[in-house]
Amino acid sequence: MKLRMRLNEYTEVLLEKRKNEKRTDATIYETSEGITSPPGATPTEEIRIFTEYMEQANLLKIAEAAPEKKNR
Repeated sequence: MKLRMRLNEYTEVLLEKRKNEKRTDATIYETSEGITSPPGATPTEEIRIFTEYMEQANLLKIAEAAPEKKNR
């Protein structure tokens, strides 16, 4: 289980890990069905970081709600 972190702490950690990651310009979103709108008004990287944080927060809530189903 990961340690509990606040969003600002989690953001700093992820940004540090991604400092050397190759980034591409994501102004046009192409799917198999054609071109679509961006997922939000905020930058793609910020949406990606927030999504990962929310997944961890949701897993923590599930584990707290059903401790008998938590993997040990």
